[in-house]
Amino acid sequence: MRPRKLTMQAFGSYGKKTEIDFSGLRQNLFLITGDTGAGKTTVFDAIVFALYGEASSGSNKKDGAELQSQYGSESLEPYVELEFEKTRGSEKEIYIVRRSPRHTRPKKRGNGSLEVSGSVALYMPDGTEYPQKEADRKLEELVGLTKGQFMQVAMIAQGEFMELLRAKSDDKKMIFRKLFQTEFYQKLTENLAGKRKEKQSEIGKIRTICQTEAAHILLPKEYEHTDELEQIRRRILSSDRLSVTDLELLLKELEKLCEVSDRQQEELEKRCMELSRKRDEDREAVIHGKNQMRYFQQKEQAEKVLKEYQETEEERQAVKRKIGQIRQAGEIREKYQQWQESVQRRKQAEQGLQEQREILPRLRKESLMAQKEEQKAEEAYQLALEQNTRVEQEVEKVRKTLERRRQAETEAEKTKKKLQQLVKSEKESLESLEQLEKQYKDWKGEEESLHDTETQMALWNVQTEEAKALESELKKTESLEEEWKKTQKEAEKNRKNYEKSRKEWRVCSGEYLEQQTAFLDAQAGLLAREQLKPGKPCPVCGSLSHPAPCMDQEDGEILTRDELKKLQEEMHKLQKKQEENASRAEVQRTLAEEKEQVLIQEREKLWTRMRKSIAEMPEELDWEQAGKYLAAWAEELRMKGSGLEAQKTRWNTLRCQMEKNREQKQERENQLTQIKDQQAQTKAILEGCFARMAELRLDGTYQTEVEAENEQKLSAARRKKKESCFQEARKQAQESNGRQKQAQILIEQFEQDLPKRQEEEQEKEKKYESLLDRRQMTEETWVQIAKQYSQTDAEEMQMRLERDLEAIAAAKQLKKTAEKEIGQNVIPDLEELEKQKARSEELLNKLREQLTECSTRYQTNRKALERLKVNQETRKKIVEDYSRAEHLYQLLSGNISGARMDIETFVQRYYLEHILIAANRRFGEMSGGQYELRMYQLDKAGTGKNHGLDLMVYSTVTGKEREVRTLSGGESFMAALSLALGMADQIQQSCAAIQLDMMFIDEGFGSLDEHSRNQAVKVLKRMAGGSRMIGIISHVTELKQEMEEQLVITKGRDGSHAVWNR
Repeated sequence: MRPRKLTMQAFGSYGKKTEIDFSGLRQNLFLITGDTGAGKTTVFDAIVFALYGEASSGSNKKDGAELQSQYGSESLEPYVELEFEKTRGSEKEIYIVRRSPRHTRPKKRGNGSLEVSGSVALYMPDGTEYPQKEADRKLEELVGLTKGQFMQVAMIAQGEFMELLRAKSDDKKMIFRKLFQTEFYQKLTENLAGKRKEKQSEIGKIRTICQTEAAHILLPKEYEHTDELEQIRRRILSSDRLSVTDLELLLKELEKLCEVSDRQQEELEKRCMELSRKRDEDREAVIHGKNQMRYFQQKEQAEKVLKEYQETEEERQAVKRKIGQIRQAGEIREKYQQWQESVQRRKQAEQGLQEQREILPRLRKESLMAQKEEQKAEEAYQLALEQNTRVEQEVEKVRKTLERRRQAETEAEKTKKKLQQLVKSEKESLESLEQLEKQYKDWKGEEESLHDTETQMALWNVQTEEAKALESELKKTESLEEEWKKTQKEAEKNRKNYEKSRKEWRVCSGEYLEQQTAFLDAQAGLLAREQLKPGKPCPVCGSLSHPAPCMDQEDGEILTRDELKKLQEEMHKLQKKQEENASRAEVQRTLAEEKEQVLIQEREKLWTRMRKSIAEMPEELDWEQAGKYLAAWAEELRMKGSGLEAQKTRWNTLRCQMEKNREQKQERENQLTQIKDQQAQTKAILEGCFARMAELRLDGTYQTEVEAENEQKLSAARRKKKESCFQEARKQAQESNGRQKQAQILIEQFEQDLPKRQEEEQEKEKKYESLLDRRQMTEETWVQIAKQYSQTDAEEMQMRLERDLEAIAAAKQLKKTAEKEIGQNVIPDLEELEKQKARSEELLNKLREQLTECSTRYQTNRKALERLKVNQETRKKIVEDYSRAEHLYQLLSGNISGARMDIETFVQRYYLEHILIAANRRFGEMSGGQYELRMYQLDKAGTGKNHGLDLMVYSTVTGKEREVRTLSGGESFMAALSLALGMADQIQQSCAAIQLDMMFIDEGFGSLDEHSRNQAVKVLKRMAGGSRMIGIISHVTELKQEMEEQLVITKGRDGSHAVWNR
């Protein structure tokens, strides 16, 4: 990502609209200079705000209204617009982002201000606007860095350039993770943690199950291994981790306990059976004793009852006689009541006959009068009915006549409206027909003027195809030119490589000759040292005096034979490399010349074809102008094509409209004919309606329908009244006749019934007197008994007598049964029998408790054993998997004491090592070879806490390492600058997705001496020789003399201004 143009308005210290064009830089290293507070850093703030919506660093965060300039008018909208390019393959894509902060503006109506929310717009290379809600995410994706990472990689900020250098390992890890895509190792650790947690959860469930089952285990006190089992169980219950060893030991011991409990349960069951039989025998003895005692008591009670009933025998006989007297008196009273009831019925018949004979004459007279009144009312009703019938017939005739007249009037009214509508439709059809005639003439003229459109379209198609072919040929030529230039660059690169390899070979060959001479000289000196002794002749000259033999040189200056041989091999390799580079340079040069000839020939062909196709094309044009002429001609053809297409569409539309117009005219003419026919028919119908209306006039008794209806209502009321009178007279006559007949019937019934009643009375009296004689009772006697006793009293006496007899019989039977069961037996000792039974039951219950306890313990322990055995191998595998995952997680996450460095930090050390290699080249050059940045040693990086990415500085002067925070201000600036440059190099090498071809350095040069500053600028100039744009923000005067490209920032009353000084 590389900025091309930055536009600011009402932003920060910039009041008016200010444009800074970075695309015209001749050199990629430039200076942003100006007084303190002039607005130098605001340039970088604007870039950051455009990309991320925030400006400045985390320590001085600005957004919203704080970014609105105080130097511009409040009505001026504050915004930042950044145009930047991003390289994809060989293509450069241009993006434009425009962002406005939250700000205030004056209200359009009235006084006061209105707050406006911030906004962002991102325009893609094809000119389309990216969705606003996703713009921030897309921008971060394009840059490839978050705002915090961008600030640390793209900006060495004033007061903050030491943060990355001195950042802790964990902070550096977050930055490097995004830069070098080490998320895999973080996810690896997280996945291990997830698996560890999953297995831990499974183990937790298993541990819970095992602990639950272990808690259920019941241990007997008398078992010899109880203490050992209890210790194992306690360890399992109290442990946070599941011990497979303890679990297996528990299963083994529990198996033994279950076997012992099973044998003990069998023994207890046998003893329980024996005691149960003894208990049953004692229980049966008690039951037999109780039965015998019950028979003795039964015999004694029966004898007592029989004695009591024997004493009351006379009383029972007296009661029996009293019962007979009460029943006889009741029978006599019943006959007496029947006689008295017959007397009463005879008297009622005599009285009824006398009453009906007295009222019969009066009822006959009333019936005769009622019949006469009924006859009069019927005659009056018949007369009113005839009159009402005549009135209804006349009214119905009037109603029908009036209904036909109304129908005729309604039909006439409808026919009138239809005739008026037909007249209106005729007028509208005539007007529409005239309009269609006029429109057809207009379209006919326009259609004739567009008749040659098809010919023009055919000519335009030929020209368009030619333009496309020329554009294709032009692109092909441009592609050939790019290939030629690329080949030229490759040839130049190979030439430089050849010169470099030649220089390296010369240096190496010179060094080899030097080292070879030194080696031979050293060999000669060795001979001299070994053979030249005082007083012995020299083997060369024969002299006995040796005043200055060859002396030893310092260690390390003379190479050994093997080292010299390696240097010779290195020289031969460099010589071979030189020859290969020379060959490649020659091949690339020849290829570049061939491509240049092909390019010239293709250009000449294209030039000739363009002159032939494009009218009025000048003879003398360069290729850039020729491309513009071709583009202009293609645009002219495109516009002409749009016009011709519109004409063709219009011509086709007119032809369709004219055809439709002819059909509409024919349709209108047919409509006019139909309308005239309908008008004639409608007029005939209207005349018929008028004739029927004249015929249907009223000329009889009633002149109006209301008058007829009123007369009908009055007639109906008179008829209804007469009918009501007639019905009432008939009802009265029927009732009088009914009463007379009823009286005659009752007289006849009483006359027939009275002799029967008298005969019945005499018969009942005879039966009563006969019963008195048979029972030998007087009337006074039975009356007195009946008053004193009722029949219910007799029934109760009889029931008591029967109960006494039943009790006597039962007592006799009980005594007989008891004597039979007792036989010759004596009264048993129940107390002793109960004691013996209690002793047996107590012994049996105690033994059963022991059996229940043993059985419960066995069942519980057996279930626990079976449940613990289920999936034992699976549980063992889960525990082993957990132990393995736990070990890996602890190792990779750095949670082991003495090894706190995690796997991601370990991998990032590889990248940091390469960053430091690139950084130390600059740092060593800037510091004159005094310092070198180093990482913590691997064996110490994980001690205490994670120091894997912490930095140390090595001094070549002292030969010792120390922390980077001990560097001075200038030294720290050089270290931070070197680290940032090294990081940028590594980013470009390791991740093609992140192409950050920009860097700003904000101050820090004031802390450097002249030599260090010169060295730093030298390094930056070398870096800027590529594609990276480096801006130094500083007010140091000396830098102005060393840099040609300068962006001068000044500040006046109307805010900051930016001008390029080249």
